[in-house]
Amino acid sequence: MRSLGIVRADEGQNDQAFELMQIANRQSRRDLLAQVWLVDYWAEQDRPGNALKHYDILLRSGKPIEPLVYPKLAAALKRPDIRQEFLPYVTSHNPWLARFLGETLNTPEGPQLIADLLAEAGGTPRSILLDAMKPEITRR
Repeated sequence: MRSLGIVRADEGQNDQAFELMQIANRQSRRDLLAQVWLVDYWAEQDRPGNALKHYDILLRSGKPIEPLVYPKLAAALKRPDIRQEFLPYVTSHNPWLARFLGETLNTPEGPQLIADLLAEAGGTPRSILLDAMKPEITRR
């Protein structure tokens, strides 16, 4: 389904492509290419809540995808409206959140982005913040 969806998108048949990607998503949430396509689709539609759902699915799929997804997610979180949609992911116990925070802290804009995000979220569970900081602390 995913392959056919990509073909339809290349042909400019975006409605059909979307339907096919939705089917691919229902068949297997671990279809990473379908998830990436759906993130991009919802971002183009300016529907950040929907895009974030697919970011979450991508990040729950396992660590190998994380280095590819973190920079894109961090860039999206520069927009205040997207940060607002992201707040539930901060306050819940997502298995990928500490790693995302830790990696983002090591980027030039990361500390300010994380500070803004945590301020808007009213903080985060202490254990998640400590887990995020461990790699930085051990490097120093």
